[in-house]
Amino acid sequence: MNKTPSQTGMCRNSLPVVITLLFSVCVSECTNVTATVGGNVILPCNCQNMTSLISWQRDYTIVYNVDREQTALQYRDRTTIQENSCSLILSQVHASDNGVYTCYYEEEEAFFDVYITLQVTVPDPYVQRAQVFWSVPAVSVMCGSLVVLLIWLSVWIIKRQNRRNVSKLVLSA
Repeated sequence: MNKTPSQTGMCRNSLPVVITLLFSVCVSECTNVTATVGGNVILPCNCQNMTSLISWQRDYTIVYNVDREQTALQYRDRTTIQENSCSLILSQVHASDNGVYTCYYEEEEAFFDVYITLQVTVPDPYVQRAQVFWSVPAVSVMCGSLVVLLIWLSVWIIKRQNRRNVSKLVLSA
């Protein structure tokens, strides 16, 4: 029994299709970077020479592009490229900036993808309060308050001693 072309998975008169890759693609390993909310961070991407074909993306959002009109609004005023490299400088980091970023660039007719995972930390408000509490002005106020308290305590003790002395004089007379 003969099988039909649809049963064999082949069709008559089908031509083999050869796909030729006209350029090479290189992928690097993923790097982890940590940043704090409100700070600045550099996402590393080491290219040999900066080309006009550099772009940074987070998921499908364009974080940086030479054509600033293509850059997403939430990144437009917060991203620049570090001089003499393809590294991205992200300023005023937001908690929502957490995620995987990709640097795309071309070098010697090869395209490269560099993946950076940005982990954004939010400062603990209790730690911030402690830092403010132990800052120089706060310590100065605390020390000043302590001096005032010690002076007040000394005056109180002296007055108390004077009352006892007056009481002894009155009782002995």
